Amino acid sequence: MRTLLMMLAAVMALCNGLANTAGAQELISPDMPIEETYRQGIGTPVGKVVRALGQVVVIHRGEAVGCRAKEGLDLYEADTVVCLEESQAVLEMADGSRLSLAAATRLKLTRSVFSAREKDRSAFFHQIIGKTRFVITKMADFKRSEVRVMTPTAIVGVRGSDFVIMATEAATRVTTLDDTLLEVFNKLLPEQPPVMLAAFQQSLVEGAAPPSPPLDITPEQAAEIVRDVPADPQNLAPEKEAAPAAAGATEPAAATLETTAAGASLTGTPAATTACPPMRVEDAALVPPETPDREIPPAPETPYVERLDTLQREEITRIQETQDNSLKNLQEENLAVQQMPDFPKPPR
Repeated sequence: MRTLLMMLAAVMALCNGLANTAGAQELISPDMPIEETYRQGIGTPVGKVVRALGQVVVIHRGEAVGCRAKEGLDLYEADTVVCLEESQAVLEMADGSRLSLAAATRLKLTRSVFSAREKDRSAFFHQIIGKTRFVITKMADFKRSEVRVMTPTAIVGVRGSDFVIMATEAATRVTTLDDTLLEVFNKLLPEQPPVMLAAFQQSLVEGAAPPSPPLDITPEQAAEIVRDVPADPQNLAPEKEAAPAAAGATEPAAATLETTAAGASLTGTPAATTACPPMRVEDAALVPPETPDREIPPAPETPYVERLDTLQREEITRIQETQDNSLKNLQEENLAVQQMPDFPKPPR
């Protein structure tokens, strides 16, 4: 009993630490532009956004611009989905699997192949940080059906399963739900035998240690864990509706997305404005109408072309840095895939 209480306390500590860790790691670059108009990604869609509440952003492969996620929009291979603070999202993949993202979560759809005709399914997700529920459709009659999830510390080999991953830079907590079988590895120890998780069990992966032995949990404890990551999009927390504007009121200015170490927030000019106080000017400061025009000092000689070239160079440098970072991340993910053991393995 004491061990069970200690493990549950560790789960709560991990959950409470997600927001702070996300802020330190930056869910999204503070200077990344966020567009309201959704742009099509590269290739064939591999899924779609079923529900998005709050500030949910989709970043296509290699792009330095994010798009505001909305219900029904397509998702593409190598897309990154970011749920900022007080936000939630449910994604549906082409094979019918659903991914439910909690607040302060960043998930990349690194690879997704599905062909019902060829009976082939292969998917690789990279959960950088946060909390995600994976409801993976079972494909028992498929020639190949492999799904893998990688976090900063763990690799999870998936059969048709329903499970939750909570990840920070330092630790990963894997929780299985009903009718589930998983293989859990430490990413630093891919040659070590995996820990097998059956229904309603947990394992913790941190540092260079093997995954902890399975810990049994009750269905009631599991229900509490999935409370903020429901598989059914209709069970997400209802979106806050704005109060109707009064007659004659002006629309508020468009809000802008800002992310700081404390999290993400919407800022913008409020709809209601405050009247300016009257301004007084002393008589001595007034200029009589008959006063001749005063000479205006010339503007500093900064050629327009030179300023334009400077702005273009800065933009090119920013795009190049983004592409370099994307290439580095892709190389690291490909290396991780090559080092991963084959999935799925027969149960031990």
